[in-house]
Amino acid sequence: MTLDELRSSDKIMLSPKDVAPILGVDPYTISLLARDMPEKLGFHFMRSGNRTKIPRKAFLAWLGETE
Repeated sequence: MTLDELRSSDKIMLSPKDVAPILGVDPYTISLLARDMPEKLGFHFMRSGNRTKIPRKAFLAWLGETE
């Protein structure tokens, strides 16, 4: 997902696969950090079992984007 696609998306929650290209990292890295070192991510997320979900609006705010 590109930043433009993220801005225009109607998704409430994003996956690591959605945000990884924007951050320039592997989606698995985001999942590992969320599990093992959540303080390193810097943006809000939630974990449910093995799944990591990232609120779209909070992620955009973390990037400095406003809607």
